Amino acid sequence: MFEAPSKEGEGSIPFGLLCASTIAFHYGHNVRLIDLVKEQMSNDTLEKVIKEFSPELVGIGGITAGYKNCKELIGIIKKKYNHIPIVIGGVITSVSDLLLQNAGADFIVHGEAEISFPNLIKALEKGDDISKVKGISFLKNGEMHYTESQPQIKNLDDIPMPEYSLIGMDKYLTPADDWVKAYFSYDKNVYEETITKLSGKCIFPIITARGCTHKCIFCYRHQVGLRQHSVNYIVRLMKFLHEKYNVGVFQINDELTTVKKKWVLEFCDTLIRENLGIFFIILSARVDNVDEEMIIKLKEAGCLMLNYGYESGSDTILKEIKKGVTREQ
Repeated sequence: MFEAPSKEGEGSIPFGLLCASTIAFHYGHNVRLIDLVKEQMSNDTLEKVIKEFSPELVGIGGITAGYKNCKELIGIIKKKYNHIPIVIGGVITSVSDLLLQNAGADFIVHGEAEISFPNLIKALEKGDDISKVKGISFLKNGEMHYTESQPQIKNLDDIPMPEYSLIGMDKYLTPADDWVKAYFSYDKNVYEETITKLSGKCIFPIITARGCTHKCIFCYRHQVGLRQHSVNYIVRLMKFLHEKYNVGVFQINDELTTVKKKWVLEFCDTLIRENLGIFFIILSARVDNVDEEMIIKLKEAGCLMLNYGYESGSDTILKEIKKGVTREQ
């Protein structure tokens, strides 16, 4: 499995590729995940890695801005290993026609891969009819073929927890001090108080939900609606990462975290009751579903920061982009 690099630079943990790798791993396949955003590899090294691992299938993920690098990666693989099927997933599949017709990919997995991807692997292994696998596209006689969409997973707790052993965690565990310096250096008192709390702790991203409740016109996603893991699932995940990898600060990277007040309050109460001594950051909140009670409870539970998408200070622009909020809010 490869995460194709883009102009994004450092990037974050490749959530999509990790989910796909985890599900393949749970189906009994030998999996190797290489994040080319983090690992700079020459073409020779890349070819050597492929030769030594001898994969029966190569999966590639990435964002759409990484299309050029993805195309080059496919070219390197196909040059010597044309017999290996290449499957693409993730946000980059928004240009599935280019990936199949111009870049040389063999199959595209659209949307969530937890069901479609293992079904595709199984069909390839058995030589079954690929067109019966839901949620994929491919070329047949030079023409694009899209199969029936794979329904979204209703209960996210059915998804196995990420198999973090598949990635080099040391590349993603950032000292919390670095985050404090980036966000609180402007205020000496807040800076010193926060540094004291987080000294020696690592910060690491997790996802508690998929999707969003709104359809701002500037946004692109594969998800329909919003689904959230149970509080027990997320707290269990946080406990594991805290104990196994010394994660003391969790960066919640959802598209939207705060829409379900009952969930947020239960999440906070559970963390307070468990008294794990951990902190968290919410990167996606909306001003129309956060109130004073929620903010007080979040602070009590260890929330260090809420990020709001504000996009514009103009009510006219906010209305045009269908943000669903006002400047006053």
